[in-house]
Amino acid sequence: MSRRLLIILVLLLLPWFFIGGPDYYASRLFREVWNLGHIVFFALAGYLLLSLSMGPLRTRVFKGLWLVVVFSLVVGWLIEVAQYGSAREPDSVDVLRDLLGGLIAYLVFFSSQWQQRLALFNSLLLIALVAVVLQLTIIGLLAGDELRMQRAFPVLADFETVTELTRWSGDAQFSQSSEYVEHGEYSLKVVVAKQPFSGVALRYLESDWRNYQQLLVAVYNPDPEAFPVVLRIDDVAHRQGEQLFSDRFNRRFEVLHGWNQWVIALTDIASAPNTRQLDLENIGELHFFMVNPEPDKTFYLDHVRLR
Repeated sequence: MSRRLLIILVLLLLPWFFIGGPDYYASRLFREVWNLGHIVFFALAGYLLLSLSMGPLRTRVFKGLWLVVVFSLVVGWLIEVAQYGSAREPDSVDVLRDLLGGLIAYLVFFSSQWQQRLALFNSLLLIALVAVVLQLTIIGLLAGDELRMQRAFPVLADFETVTELTRWSGDAQFSQSSEYVEHGEYSLKVVVAKQPFSGVALRYLESDWRNYQQLLVAVYNPDPEAFPVVLRIDDVAHRQGEQLFSDRFNRRFEVLHGWNQWVIALTDIASAPNTRQLDLENIGELHFFMVNPEPDKTFYLDHVRLR
């Protein structure tokens, strides 16, 4: 590949670190596939750097390795810092993808020196192959979970596979559990932290609820005393706005010992905002949390579904 073509490709790819790409509500699969761009860009940019700095000399393998590692880490870190305040979300893992791209460029550029530096190149090749296989495995697992999510709808969460946990986030500890189960073989165990608001959120879900009438949630309280858990539901418009309390659905439930069945009419969810209708075609997230909880307070979620 000519230097001129490399320069053109690098300049064309660079702006995409700051424009376009996945937003907050993008699917996990799209995020991971998009992140492959880090590897491609730094493979091309790293090769261009080596060709400009090394010229026809391809024997200074250690200097080339040092150069491409420093370039990938420093430039990768600067790109992540520059993304603050933009539509993109900075991610420290992206710097490792940048380093992987630079490593691939190094292995290709110095491929003629393979026999002379067999141990070094074999070690670097093994690292690169493991990293690439890991990245592709993650993409494959997420693709499988996206398909299961679509097929299971109107069930939103049933926790029967470990990969389903990638749909969730939060400051509470959460894990798949078989200790208390309302449906199937597993539920979600949630152990809250001692914070003003602590819980979990279902971030990735089928968002069009217009053809259904009710949201159903099974919640288990292992303690003999009841405690409150809040359900919050956002739509995309809420997340993109000022995120006011009065602009979303919020309901506090008293969770008794044992299994509790919540049944919420979607008409109540839609009418929750004070000045508009919550958009049932574009549901964003479901939050389950406690307010000023005792440390290590635990509850279980299961069989979150529409009817």
